[in-house]
Amino acid sequence: MAPVLLRGALLETAFVEDGLPEYAAAVHRLGLELPWQTLWSLPLAGVKAVTVGSLAQPGDDKAIPVAVLIVPEGTPGSRPVGDGSALLVHGLVQPAPLAEVSPEQILFPSEDERVAAPLALSRGAD
Repeated sequence: MAPVLLRGALLETAFVEDGLPEYAAAVHRLGLELPWQTLWSLPLAGVKAVTVGSLAQPGDDKAIPVAVLIVPEGTPGSRPVGDGSALLVHGLVQPAPLAEVSPEQILFPSEDERVAAPLALSRGAD
């Protein structure tokens, strides 16, 4: 019962989540104006918190947008922060964790910027 564009976007997301990027790319080659594009999917258990931020680049005006997750210590690509937790920083555009990032390097949006943002991250089965 969903409209064609929503069905196409959900199908594209399912292909990415199932590790079939060539099929996701084929959906985009259909020329549909999908409401979103799934760049990567990160299946993690035990995520305690998630937010967005950015990493300033030395000598560059462009910051790298990142997702910041608090995960169980020992999660691949994460950095321990104590109390059994670890920090996992993942580029929002690049499909790889940024393991060498320290918490002090992350710039978080202000509350006003967060409210005005066109997207939000949340934990859940979806």
